[in-house]
Amino acid sequence: MTPPNKKVLIVDDSRTIQEQLRMILVEAGFQVFCAFDTMQGMMMTQQMKPDLIIVDIQMPAGGGGMLIQRLKTISHTSQIPLIISTSLSREEAEKVAAGHTNIRYVQKPIDPGGLVAEVRSLLGIIPDS
Repeated sequence: MTPPNKKVLIVDDSRTIQEQLRMILVEAGFQVFCAFDTMQGMMMTQQMKPDLIIVDIQMPAGGGGMLIQRLKTISHTSQIPLIISTSLSREEAEKVAAGHTNIRYVQKPIDPGGLVAEVRSLLGIIPDS
């Protein structure tokens, strides 16, 4: 099932990772936007109101962990599903997500099928049979 105009925001300081994720998600039918740091990610979230955000938690200037905390404490962004993109261990990623709902994580290097499955699951999109 092609997602009906679902918007995904990728917040990652690596252009290579951004482009990889963008290509995977565009091919799956999503509208994709990119931000290079937490400040730009927060600004774009407020402007475009994405349906889902993918966040690298190991970025400079506060990192994705700070962005996740901010998004989850602001009422109009707290319900946006998040995917943590990380090369950290599962335990470290779970510490960042602790106490929050609608957060999953994907391990780098990214598995394209796994990423699309997580995005669809969080957005409630049933895949084609």
